[in-house]
Amino acid sequence: MARAKMYQQPEVLTERMEQAGVSHDAVVRADIIGAHTARASRTGTTGGLKTRSVGPVHLHFCEMPEEEGFKVREVLAEGDGDQVTDKVFICERLRQAISQLKPDTCLNIRNAHVSTNGQTRVFVDQDTRLEIVDVEGKETHEVLTV
Repeated sequence: MARAKMYQQPEVLTERMEQAGVSHDAVVRADIIGAHTARASRTGTTGGLKTRSVGPVHLHFCEMPEEEGFKVREVLAEGDGDQVTDKVFICERLRQAISQLKPDTCLNIRNAHVSTNGQTRVFVDQDTRLEIVDVEGKETHEVLTV
């Protein structure tokens, strides 16, 4: 598991979860709609010259639509009504799948396993699908199993 960094805007995911009625301590199967990929980049100075390095592709949540960004399919455990934390962890299997995609890819993560006890954890399994969609999120171009 790797923690989502601030530039990935995990607070958007947790806000969409709360809009969908998910609270702390819940476990659900859900669709994460409108996520996208981007490369992390770093700037610095080496020998007096400005440098920029480009990192791996990461999952970002900032473009998830407000109304339908998180759709609960099944409640596996009810929450306790408290607020969901914005400490988000992405499982290694999903991180590896995302790393194979191009930057600026829009995608829907269908049937993810999400738990919210102390930290929000996003897991994928054999029942999860990644849908690569057009920029408006209206047409699926490719479906990947993870």
